[in-house]
Amino acid sequence: METDRENCLCFRKYLLNSYEKAVRNYDEKLKQLHDIFMEPLQMIARDMFDLSHKLSKTKKQLEETLQLITITEQTNECRLEIAQIANGNSNSSISKSMKRNELSSLLKEFELHARQQKINAANSLALTQEWLHDMEV
Repeated sequence: METDRENCLCFRKYLLNSYEKAVRNYDEKLKQLHDIFMEPLQMIARDMFDLSHKLSKTKKQLEETLQLITITEQTNECRLEIAQIANGNSNSSISKSMKRNELSSLLKEFELHARQQKINAANSLALTQEWLHDMEV
């Protein structure tokens, strides 16, 4: 009977040790799985948040650029109208060639300004596209 009791105690110790080893092994595997999956998922979540923020910022910049282009176009149209009105109201003593030269000069100035605005907008667009391309990589 004493031997049966000792055997039973030994078996219980064996089961307890086996259980503790299984729990430790489970904890180790769980930590490994956590390291394998959670860190990359956290990085992906951070990247998605950052990308969303950057895309919102880019969208806002593009909208501002388009607004500036629209304002520039409207300004140039107003300048042209004013120049034409001023040209029509000018003294009739001024020769037609002088009027043409003046109007031509104004138109060239407006054209140069419009070209510069177009170049600025194109540069801004190119920089934004380059930035978006860099984000994809």
